[in-house]
Amino acid sequence: MIYLAGPYSSISPAIQEFRFQKLTEAAGVLMNKGLFVFSPVTHGHPISSMGGTPTSFEYWKSHNFHFLATCSILFLLELDGWEQSIGVQSELLEAERLGIPIKALDYETYEIKELSYG
Repeated sequence: MIYLAGPYSSISPAIQEFRFQKLTEAAGVLMNKGLFVFSPVTHGHPISSMGGTPTSFEYWKSHNFHFLATCSILFLLELDGWEQSIGVQSELLEAERLGIPIKALDYETYEIKELSYG
């Protein structure tokens, strides 16, 4: 299963909504290729919006890391802000700690590529 990471939190509700939409679209593209995907933003955004849970990474961290531990690879959707995202950086570190491979996913073409960071 693929863990689809990407930035979410923003002081701008419009940016947060855009990130949710792009991550959800990317999950759909991957699923249409026959891949199994868990997108924490796609999962958590509607729950927070409708269920009243916090949107903070700290609230979702243990939940997300539980799913991450069951995944065989992490794809990072390279939306603007991923390098500054506390959540994304924590997910990358946790994936490395667990020995889970990490790949980048272009946010326009959904092309899979090597991730350059660090």
